[in-house]
Amino acid sequence: MSLRGAALDLTPLRQSAPYRRLLFGDAVSVIGTQVTTVAIPIQVYAQTRSAAAVGLVGLAGLVPLIVFGLYGGAIADAVDRRRLV
Repeated sequence: MSLRGAALDLTPLRQSAPYRRLLFGDAVSVIGTQVTTVAIPIQVYAQTRSAAAVGLVGLAGLVPLIVFGLYGGAIADAVDRRRLV
């Protein structure tokens, strides 16, 4: 196996300005999501000095993911893929 075959193809990154903007925007979005994931518990603890409050905030963020994830998965399984996309 050659190194050239194992390397990533960066051609779209070099040739397409819209693709670079999309990739940059996605990277900024992911970084923002991760910063928010860390900052919210820190802020809650700083204001309340309560680990229980931090846990409740985490639970409040997790419950909708579980509930809507289950419903969304059931809907995605029941609906034709071509129609869903």
